[in-house]
Amino acid sequence: RDMGCKGWLVRPMRASSVIERVYVAGEGAVEAETELSSGDGAHVLIADDNPVNAMIARRALESTGFTVSVAATGVEALESLNHREVNLVLMDLRMPVMDGFEATRRLRAAGHEVPVIAVSAEVNPDIEREAKSAGANLVAAKPIDPETLRRMAVKWALKTPHKVGAA
Repeated sequence: RDMGCKGWLVRPMRASSVIERVYVAGEGAVEAETELSSGDGAHVLIADDNPVNAMIARRALESTGFTVSVAATGVEALESLNHREVNLVLMDLRMPVMDGFEATRRLRAAGHEVPVIAVSAEVNPDIEREAKSAGANLVAAKPIDPETLRRMAVKWALKTPHKVGAA
């Protein structure tokens, strides 16, 4: 930013990210992440079996003020939800032991109302439909660039605190 950059792109680039960056640069708009309110200590659970994806998401969210925990399977995610207050869940749809579809279904069946953003490298209408029918609030394609992730987290996690635990 000190050098005059308006933002950055993460590879592989998605058309939507390029269009957004061009818009921001062309309009002279304020960088979206500088407009973000902080995570205000809200807690995000990242359920992702890929440690690199989880680390990137964790760093992006912690830099915005969120506290973060990570689960590598759907089973671990459900256990974590029963032991702490969580404001948002980032749920990978393809994980070992229990996938994100089943974990989200069980989360909803237990009465949890925490927002769930389902994430997958493969997003198509069938996967979106299945994720939403399982109870996901939003479906996002991987890789999610850090700025977009922060924006989504602020939007969903800070709406209303969602107390979770035994229903």
